[in-house]
Amino acid sequence: MTKERNLGAWTAATTGAGAAALATPATACCVPILAPLLVSMEPIFEADFYPNSYGFRPCRGAHAALEHLRVLLMPKPPNLPKADRSCMFQVAIEGDIKGCFDNISHHGLMERIRRKVNDRKLNRLVVAFLKAGVLSEGRFLRTETGSPQGGILSPLLANIVLSAIEERYERHCWPRHQPTLMCDKKRIRQRAYNARSRDRRKGKPVIIPVRYADDFILLVSVAQGENRLKRALDLALREKEGLARMLKDSLGLELSAEKTLITPVTLPLRFLGHRVRYQRHRYYGWLSNAVIPKHRSQRLREMIKQILHRSTCRSSLGERLKLIYRML
Repeated sequence: MTKERNLGAWTAATTGAGAAALATPATACCVPILAPLLVSMEPIFEADFYPNSYGFRPCRGAHAALEHLRVLLMPKPPNLPKADRSCMFQVAIEGDIKGCFDNISHHGLMERIRRKVNDRKLNRLVVAFLKAGVLSEGRFLRTETGSPQGGILSPLLANIVLSAIEERYERHCWPRHQPTLMCDKKRIRQRAYNARSRDRRKGKPVIIPVRYADDFILLVSVAQGENRLKRALDLALREKEGLARMLKDSLGLELSAEKTLITPVTLPLRFLGHRVRYQRHRYYGWLSNAVIPKHRSQRLREMIKQILHRSTCRSSLGERLKLIYRML
């Protein structure tokens, strides 16, 4: 208990109705302890993260994840026969993890950290960070699961846990460790391309993930033949159940039943507030693009109009621009 209190309790706050609780660290432990811990751990794990992961990582963001997904959905080159120019994937699993930061298993997380870090002092600091507890409305609450969502170390810990999703599909996206360890990125990409091509020729399914934090999409491809879409839907359903079991058993996480959907790629896919679509253009044929939904852009325009309405003319332009910047 002494080690847990040395890091200080967390302060809990809610951001609105239905929103997840946000825990922020005590000031005394944030800079002198957690920041050096982050600087020490991030290079170790960042070197082994997969390129299909984009959330909470340096020099990566939501737009890069959307572009990666858009490129994967692009049709094959036009020099191929017309029957082979369609999208290589038939179905997508739109995945979302329910209460990711609140339900991470401490045991599963520490197992994954100890694979890379053998320093006992550093591991004890991570455990103390996880077990520090939360101070909510004057009451001290123990934290048996989860990682405080407002901590500077929590995004890295979430990526360490959720990289298990990419590991499940390592053969098709980034086979760095199998069959042998490889460090050359070009050769790893070629190995992944060869594995996908070989499996397609043998009639085996191909699954590629794209993940941003706890929001991810799995693209599913099956061999050509009769009832291709139906076979892809059946495979996606089995894969969704298998992934849910793996996350629950090893990491204590659950897929959100409302937000985890199985969708054909010809329908709009919901990802990071955008709609990623694979559709036929009247001039250019089949294309893939990522667009902002109309109702979201319309809502943004209405909010800007309210801020710049004539009734707000008594406020200075600088004050109104600050409100717009804050909203954006």
